[in-house]
Amino acid sequence: MKALDNLKRCKMNTMLSMLLARGINEGEIKKVFDYYLNNRGFIRELRIRSMSCVGRYIDGDSYSVSEMLDLVSRELNIDKNDIMNEIEFRKGVNNLLGRRVFSCGPCQINFCL
Repeated sequence: MKALDNLKRCKMNTMLSMLLARGINEGEIKKVFDYYLNNRGFIRELRIRSMSCVGRYIDGDSYSVSEMLDLVSRELNIDKNDIMNEIEFRKGVNNLLGRRVFSCGPCQINFCL
């Protein structure tokens, strides 16, 4: 929180990223999302990603995209279909412009303002 306060004070545009770890921090999604909404002046994007196996660490139970979608929609009380419609809209804009303006990765859900 201190680092975020410093970024805010310096007026640095920031992307906030939350890494979900099964059984550890699912209950923090609403808190992080509310912080994002209340600090839109310097936070331009929120990414919610799933933990994944890296290097020697292979004992993880990552979330699938559908599980993340269910969890985020439930925690934020947002209809899952609304999130899917937003993702499809962003894909359409990217295709129309012939470049990637909005990102929606296979292991993350992004909220952009």
